[in-house]
Formats: sequence, C-alpha cells, structure tokens
Amino acid sequence: MVLENYFVLNDGSLRGHVYDSPKFNDGDIIATSPVKEVIDFGDWVVAKTASGSRYTLHRDHALKGTPDAYFDAMIKNAIASKVIIYSQPA
Repeated sequence: MVLENYFVLNDGSLRGHVYDSPKFNDGDIIATSPVKEVIDFGDWVVAKTASGSRYTLHRDHALKGTPDAYFDAMIKNAIASKVIIYSQPA
C-alpha cells in the first residue's frame, strides 16, 4: 500500500491518503496503527505498523508544504522511539 499526503501523529501512527489497499478505496484518508519498523531506501521508506500493515512512503509525497527535512525527521523520530530501522545497501 502507498500513503500520500501523509504526516506522523503524536502516537507514531501515520495519516494520509491510501492507494493500492485491499480494504480502502484509492484516495481514502486513513490513520494507521503506530509504526514499529522502518526500512529506509533513501528517498522512500517502507513503514510496518503494529497491525502488520506495510506502507510505502516517498519523500516527495509528504503533506504539501512539508519541508524536505520532515522526511529525515520522521526517520530520526522513529529511531528515538526505538522503532526498528533498516537501511538497504545502495
């Protein structure tokens, strides 16, 4: 599944427009369960939530007006929250 126009909520969950979901229509706004694992691919990540769902998040698809640093801050916050982070080799 893909999340666009997303942002991170205080509890570590994500909110945004979902695409390619078996349960929701493309463009529906959803809130996920808290993120428990992040696989970092550079300009995009795969976030695995507490419920086991996986979402692809692209740096350029964050909520409009969000600075580029937001994406990096999301990764740093995940680390600070003890979310498992994996970096894929280039």
